[in-house]
Amino acid sequence: MKIDRLTITTLSAAAILITSCSVVDNINKKFSDEVVIPAEVLQRVSTSFADSIMINDIVVYNGTIEPFKKNNISSSSPFRIEKIYVEVGDNVKKGAIIAQMEQSQYLQQELQLENLATDLMRMEELNKVGGVSNQQVDQLRTQHDVAKKALSYLKENTILRSPIDGVVTGRYYDEGDMLSTMASATGESGVATVMQIDKLKVIINISEYLFTRIKKGMSVNITTDSYGSEQFKGEISLIYPYIDASTHTFAVEVIIPNTDLKLRPGMFSYVEIDFGDKQVVAIDDKAVQKQIGSNEKYIFTIVDNTVVRNVVEVGRSLGNLVVIDSGVSVGDEVVTKGIGRLIEGDKVNIVNN
Repeated sequence: MKIDRLTITTLSAAAILITSCSVVDNINKKFSDEVVIPAEVLQRVSTSFADSIMINDIVVYNGTIEPFKKNNISSSSPFRIEKIYVEVGDNVKKGAIIAQMEQSQYLQQELQLENLATDLMRMEELNKVGGVSNQQVDQLRTQHDVAKKALSYLKENTILRSPIDGVVTGRYYDEGDMLSTMASATGESGVATVMQIDKLKVIINISEYLFTRIKKGMSVNITTDSYGSEQFKGEISLIYPYIDASTHTFAVEVIIPNTDLKLRPGMFSYVEIDFGDKQVVAIDDKAVQKQIGSNEKYIFTIVDNTVVRNVVEVGRSLGNLVVIDSGVSVGDEVVTKGIGRLIEGDKVNIVNN
């Protein structure tokens, strides 16, 4: 077979190229196996270690202070108001007259009852001598009893009294107005509102996991925005017997003595419940980061000089420490400085003082 010079030249060039590529690949592989990035080139970070500490387990709940009792003083019928005896801010005793309603119906019913009482007395005398039957007497006595109850009902609805000792916190009509059975523009119904405020209450919602730790009679501390750090004592008086399936919380009623009347209904309050001491995991608060656009919080830990991102649940703040409820364990190495440009999987240079 005849091979010309051009073919020999082409084959030689191809052999040289293949050999060159193989040599380059071997050199690159050897370089990549041996290269080590110097520590001064890696991102520098400072770290500390998650620690176990003992804390006083105090949980704070928000709630609005309410009166111990609240009564809207009203009539069940739309009478005209003749007289109102109270004004907002007045202290009233149980049984005190709040308002006098129109009495025309009451007076008519009272007269009817007097007539029935007279007729009944006569009928009973006639019955004794056989003039009327027992059935006739019984029928008239029934009419008398019905009229008596109707008069009592009208009396309750024309002379409006306070059912509690308290203070008048609202008056919604003037004398001469026709009382409506519908709610007023303020959302209240009735002539006036009386509240008992020498004792107050707060309803708070507590997480399901604490259901077995809440006991009736437990003491609590209450603070308000109005009085700053001043504390008021309270006591758990009622534990609702069910868990709200949508929120996994249960309601608790706290009673607050208020004999000096410093606290008022409507105040925003903070209720502190002390569950005693407990062991928790705490880290430097500078380590905790918040994900932009969400409520997610996270930290970076270091494992074999490599960054790992941990989503955490944050609890109470304790000075420069923060309690971590989940997402970190005792002894984990946590990044506290140099966090800015870190991403999971980065190699770092740890420079702790």
